[in-house]
Amino acid sequence: MIRSIFLFCIIFSSLYSRTNDAAIDEVRLELNDLKHALHTYQVDLRILEEKMKKQEGSLKNLSTPKPTIATNPLEEKLQLLEKKIALLEKGQEKTAADLRTLSSYATQTTNSFSQYSEKIQELETSVQDQKMKMAEAVKLQKTLSSLSKSIKKQDAPVENASTKVYKVKAGDNLEKIAKAEKTSVETIKKLNKLENDKICIGQTLKIKDEHEKQ
Repeated sequence: MIRSIFLFCIIFSSLYSRTNDAAIDEVRLELNDLKHALHTYQVDLRILEEKMKKQEGSLKNLSTPKPTIATNPLEEKLQLLEKKIALLEKGQEKTAADLRTLSSYATQTTNSFSQYSEKIQELETSVQDQKMKMAEAVKLQKTLSSLSKSIKKQDAPVENASTKVYKVKAGDNLEKIAKAEKTSVETIKKLNKLENDKICIGQTLKIKDEHEKQ
């Protein structure tokens, strides 16, 4: 009985060890398979990561604007035009401010010019009036000169004529004397430089000598 039990134990242990070795071998095989699958998964994962990096790089290149846009000249021209328009707008604002300043200065200058123009017109009118007055004065001077010359011409023969002296008597007057001496009152007054017809007794008068002239 003891032998049979011992034999049974030996047989059971040998069977268990064999079964255990087979299980271990199976586990090892499965583990190797798992390691191989894991390695393959890691390799595939690396390949996928590299592909994703490449795609991300290409997406960045597409989304990020390139510093030079030589591939699209229209966009470059548009950007240049936008810059020029911005500069022109700034220039227009400055020009508008300058124009407002000039307009204010022009308004002040126009007001000053209008005042000066009014004064100049007044001066011109005054000068014209003075010219007219001067012309009238010149005409008057010429007229007076002509009259003076004519008077001198009229007086010259009277003054240069032969005269005699007449002494005024009681009852004489210029008209009576002129009739008696056959001359005129005006001639007697001119010869004697009388301003009026008044004469007095004993006064001596120059009388034109008509007899000597004949």
